[in-house]
Amino acid sequence: MTSTSPETTGSAVLYDGASAARHRVIVTIRADRLSLAPSDERAAGPDCPLSWPWSGVHTLDPRSDGHVFSTDRAPDARLIVADAAIATAIQAWATGDSPAGHGPGFWTRHRRAVIAIGATAMAFLLITLLIKPITEGVAALLPEDAGAAVADQAIQTLAEEHRICTGDDGLIALRSLTNRLAGAAGLAPPVLTVLDLGMANAGALPGRRIVVMRGLIDDAESAAEISAVLAHELAHVVHRDPLAGWIRGDVINLLTSAIFGASAVGDAGQAVTALLLDASYTREQEARADATAIDMLRRTGLTADGGARFFQRLAKQEAVPATLRPVVRLLTTHPGSAERADRFAAAATGVESGLTEAEWAAVRAVCG
Repeated sequence: MTSTSPETTGSAVLYDGASAARHRVIVTIRADRLSLAPSDERAAGPDCPLSWPWSGVHTLDPRSDGHVFSTDRAPDARLIVADAAIATAIQAWATGDSPAGHGPGFWTRHRRAVIAIGATAMAFLLITLLIKPITEGVAALLPEDAGAAVADQAIQTLAEEHRICTGDDGLIALRSLTNRLAGAAGLAPPVLTVLDLGMANAGALPGRRIVVMRGLIDDAESAAEISAVLAHELAHVVHRDPLAGWIRGDVINLLTSAIFGASAVGDAGQAVTALLLDASYTREQEARADATAIDMLRRTGLTADGGARFFQRLAKQEAVPATLRPVVRLLTTHPGSAERADRFAAAATGVESGLTEAEWAAVRAVCG
């Protein structure tokens, strides 16, 4: 629910850039800044500033589940706002187009513009929903290495700010593990890169590119966790999810250009970089990838316990009061981490971690 008061409030999802956890927050539009506060004060809070001065707030390319904003105070953080009215207000304040305080008469002065933006948003959402099944079908027809060049461009873009890790022994161990898992799924050997980036995450890009971030290795408690995460990302490659996402992003950018002008469109490398840093898959895609990952682990004799422990930790960061869990489950498009932890814990797989103690030590030191 929104109002025309100086302090308009609404709900959003925050990725703090330090971990892959989703934080549900309340956003408040103030005259000098955008304020964020955890929806549940009992849950672990996000690890980034919650006060975003307007001068440092930026609008990024929209996603299927909402508008995306960032702040200079935490460049890796992403705020996802599904409410079109709240998103429009944030955009206005961030660009300096909003009258101070949104005082009386705002609706009268901007009624036509708000209606036009709302109609455009509705049309955009409808087109986006239709694009998803079409782009998935197109991706399935393309070769495995489709999009490799643009993925490499995206990795180089990230490497301009976050160096590529070059520890030979660690890279050999990780690539051997990745190839072992890929072979079990019938994939050609992927191209794996480790970036010196603090986010506890990994990502799959078009062209069988896999990127592992240092933060994931630092946070992992065992080699088995890395094996499970790699299997999950390779599963997205098996199902062509990164390629479909890239194609979908290009189509959406073309539509954005047609509606708002060519300046709204970034190049392909920027689109794929956003896919890596801000990847979002549906509940069905994530469940499908988990099932395929577990099958890979089973075929290679590796344990799924690492996946269970990894998602159990994420679940603690995403804690939701018991009374709200059924509602959250209905509203979210992503499976909860607790649900995914149970899925891996129940899997009957092998017992190996995927790396020897010496290999695991080398992986831990891969970034120096």
